[in-house]
Amino acid sequence: MKLLKFAILGFLLPLACFADAPLPGNFGLSPNTVLLAASTSSSNVLIPSCGVSAKCTSARFRNTGSVDVFIAIAPTCTLAVAVIPTGSAQTWGMDLAANSVETFSVPDGWCVAGITSSSTANVYITPGTGI
Repeated sequence: MKLLKFAILGFLLPLACFADAPLPGNFGLSPNTVLLAASTSSSNVLIPSCGVSAKCTSARFRNTGSVDVFIAIAPTCTLAVAVIPTGSAQTWGMDLAANSVETFSVPDGWCVAGITSSSTANVYITPGTGI
């Protein structure tokens, strides 16, 4: 029985040690997922902080919609305005493909805006550390 206890502790202890610091190449998430409900008008949401113990360095974006979402990330929600690129005009932002997951480096406490060219899409954003 003692051997079983040590085996269980030996498995759980490394997991507890890396709760705030993911292994290289891994994404350490926080429990602060937010929803960006994207539509044909630009809307934005504040990416929450990881909490007291750590600063977020990245965020995982999951587009569950059937349409692409054009996103813009900025230090304030006033500056975060998503625009759909047309023709040769350049816009600030990027395309988040339909039914996709991406992880980007994002400073703690920034804002993200999203817009679709048609219909609506839900983008779930989870702050964290690592990529």
